Amino acid sequence: MLDHGAMTKGDSDIAGAGVILAFLLSAYITFGAVLLAYLTGQVDAELLNDVDTRILRIRSTASKHPRIHATLRQAVLVLSDQQVVTGIAIMGAGFRRLTDGFVSVYHFQIALYLAWMSSSVHLSALTILATHLNNHPALKVWRLCGMLVLLVLLLIGLVPTLSNDWGIDYWPGMVDGATGWGIPADCFWGQMWGDGINPDAVFGIIVLITSYVWKVGGLFASARRAFRRWFRHPLEWLMESTLSYLARKHKDCNERSRLWLWLFRLAVAVYIPVTTALECAASFSASLWVSALGLVFGTMQIQIPRKQNLDLTATIEDNYRGFGQLVPLILLVQPAGAVFEHLWKEDQGAAPAPANQPQIGTLDMQEFEINDNPDVSEDLPLCSTSRSLLSYMAHQKPQPISYRTATRTPVLELLYSSRLFAGIVWLNHLSVLGTSIFLFYTDSLIIGNASTSNWLFILAAVGVYGALSFVVTLVITPCSRLGTCG
Repeated sequence: MLDHGAMTKGDSDIAGAGVILAFLLSAYITFGAVLLAYLTGQVDAELLNDVDTRILRIRSTASKHPRIHATLRQAVLVLSDQQVVTGIAIMGAGFRRLTDGFVSVYHFQIALYLAWMSSSVHLSALTILATHLNNHPALKVWRLCGMLVLLVLLLIGLVPTLSNDWGIDYWPGMVDGATGWGIPADCFWGQMWGDGINPDAVFGIIVLITSYVWKVGGLFASARRAFRRWFRHPLEWLMESTLSYLARKHKDCNERSRLWLWLFRLAVAVYIPVTTALECAASFSASLWVSALGLVFGTMQIQIPRKQNLDLTATIEDNYRGFGQLVPLILLVQPAGAVFEHLWKEDQGAAPAPANQPQIGTLDMQEFEINDNPDVSEDLPLCSTSRSLLSYMAHQKPQPISYRTATRTPVLELLYSSRLFAGIVWLNHLSVLGTSIFLFYTDSLIIGNASTSNWLFILAAVGVYGALSFVVTLVITPCSRLGTCG
């Protein structure tokens, strides 16, 4: 069967037009609600870091408009719950047919990526609901349990996609009317068929696990502290120690001061892009990127195979709008009803929930603590936006790792006062956008025909971004306070 392909048969419970439309609408409406809340500032202040507030100019207005904030939060809460439940349900249907041997590669692909989209959207919803969930531990626990179940189902579902022969529409030797999409999905369970492992599938598993650890781990203060203590703070200390050493050498060695100055600038050209990446990853905008890219990727993995199979007469059943097609669409009314009920209760006199309680959010808090490092000179201010980074590092020793309890350090404050740092942040976002457009364009041409090799393009894009940000920083640094002698 693998050599000759198989005829794709309809399965309206998985690939029905109503089912797919309901999933897509629900996912995009959920993402739209989160994006709207972000752009209008209806996000708790502790969920925004300096990239959001000082560079992207997003200001939290939740405390000024508690009614709007509470309504949007309730909408996102209901929609995100629907995403988890429907994601688990569609994967359950796919696995049920897989065990019976009645699900094709095409239909299992649709079930898998509908659940993938649900997962991606829920991660951003989880971020915007962080303060609310931390204030209501019971809500947080059962949602995390649902996310864990969905993660396990997705990881298991990705196993058959490891074969390089998965999801290929046609290859020589197929009989008329048969495709690779029609082959039973269980034929690929643990079987590579001599063509090796698809690197994209391995990369997808790594991305999925990393996304969950990153966003779910951010809900817990202990996880955030552990990340800062064992990764970020040692990395920052190492880079700042290097900068401090070079700055002191430049100050003390008059004969070779120009050499030490350029060595300092080279170190800055590494320090700024790395710090930018860490700051962007800790911003709320990063959660939006995760969801947006997951949505577009999942949509393409569903719609392109569906288009390739629509010409086959066997898929007419997928377009039949019966009871099973209409129920998912009708269920979309449920979130609207929940929001209306919330507004009705407030109109009856119920006090809206406080919009901005002093609780711990998912991202780094914006506290600023005075440097109590005894090795730091007291005759200079800790941070002045008019001073150069070179002058600052020449007189200030980096904070020891044990003293780094604040996320807004004096050096970081100096970086944010520079337009160069803001420019590298925008370069980071433009790089993600440009890489995504290129990948999605190539995927639209390759899906169903060959392995997409996304992993190779992504690694190349990371390398290009690293090299470009290094060169841009190095060229502009002599004109910026981050690399001048003033």
